[in-house]
Amino acid sequence: MIWKNPKTGRFEQASDGQQIAKGYPLTRIVSTLQRKVTSIRSRKAADRGKVGEPDRRIMSGARCIRGTRIPTETIASFAAAGYSVEQIIEQYPQLDAPDVSAAIRFEERRTEQRKKRRAA
Repeated sequence: MIWKNPKTGRFEQASDGQQIAKGYPLTRIVSTLQRKVTSIRSRKAADRGKVGEPDRRIMSGARCIRGTRIPTETIASFAAAGYSVEQIIEQYPQLDAPDVSAAIRFEERRTEQRKKRRAA
């Protein structure tokens, strides 16, 4: 099947297994998908800097920063290994400084609680 590439204006042949949908404006489909992906990836401002409740359907119930699937334990492990807040954000660009701080504080409190229980 041959189709006209809207970016180059040249006629091209579909690769094996590809199908061409006749009559559909591909540029509209692409822009709609890009908007939906952006919407899905965006986080609510209220979720920033907060730890979510455990949900067994999300990361097997691990505590994560709200609006992400990034476990607080993972963030705290990076910090314990000597990574700075900026370096952690570089590894996880969807996070910001309040998210990293919240995860570290949460894991510190969790560690303290575990120590108290063991001592009791």
